[in-house]
Amino acid sequence: MKISTLLLSGLVTVAGAAMISGQTAFAADAPKNEIATDGQKVTSVVKAKLTGSDTVKLTAVPDLDFGTKEITASVLDLGQTADGTVSVADARGTGAGYTVDVALTTPFTDASSHTLENSTLTLKNASGISTDNAAHTVADTKSVDLTNDSAKNIITAGKDQGLGNWNYKISGSNLHVLAGAYAGDYTGQLTWTLTATPKA
Repeated sequence: MKISTLLLSGLVTVAGAAMISGQTAFAADAPKNEIATDGQKVTSVVKAKLTGSDTVKLTAVPDLDFGTKEITASVLDLGQTADGTVSVADARGTGAGYTVDVALTTPFTDASSHTLENSTLTLKNASGISTDNAAHTVADTKSVDLTNDSAKNIITAGKDQGLGNWNYKISGSNLHVLAGAYAGDYTGQLTWTLTATPKA
């Protein structure tokens, strides 16, 4: 009986000492606030969530000037005097792409109602460049010939292209005027149409 009593007394003494020191009896646990020692690597998780909007829109279209040229007995070609920009902002975050069409909805007309009959306006989409990341481009340069109000596709951002803010440079365009035109200051109107998905 004395032996049993001494052993029990010893166990109580060990447990009591552990409680007094604020430690558990499992002394093999890692030290508090320490998950790695010198030279060891530890990983953790970082998270972020981006939600798209329903917004894809034209934010700018250009006024274009073809300068002044003297009438001759031959056809006239007038070059675009300064670059213009079509800007598109795509905040959908889907990579669905889009197209932009353009039409000459009002023909070149002067104050006396003369028109540049049977003229051809050739617009050139010279480049598409991301304003957010200059390394991103849309390689879809093209020219369109406008003779009436039929819309022609001038810009296409295909699948996974055109996300964010983009500038499309209209440069090197030409106005071809047939012989026999009246002298005058001529003005026309272009209509630009954005479609939220690219054409097949």
